[in-house]
Amino acid sequence: MVKIPALELNRQNWKIYCVKLLEHAATKGWLNVLAGKLDEDWEGCNALLHKLLHDTIPISIYIRLHRNTAHQAFKHLAKHFCDREPIADPHMKKLATCANEDK
Repeated sequence: MVKIPALELNRQNWKIYCVKLLEHAATKGWLNVLAGKLDEDWEGCNALLHKLLHDTIPISIYIRLHRNTAHQAFKHLAKHFCDREPIADPHMKKLATCANEDK
C-alpha cells in the first residue's frame, strides 16, 4: 500500500504528495476519475478520492474544494501548487511525476 504524506501548506512536499497520490489512485483504478473521465463506477471512486483528499490535505484547503468533483479538486490543488500537468493520460499507462523542472 502506498503511504500518502499529509500535504503541507508551505508547498514543501507537493511533488512527493502528488506522486504518492497518483500511485495510490493507479493501484485502486481511480486514475480515470482523477483525470476527469467518467466511467461506470464514477460516483463511488469520486467519493473514495474525496475521502482520501479529506484525510491528506489541510482542512483550510479542503473546505474550499469539498463540493467539487475529485478531478476538479485535484486540478485546483495542482494549480495552487504550480503544477501545470499533474496527470498523464491514463490510457497511455504512465503516471506524471508531478515534478516540474526547476527553471
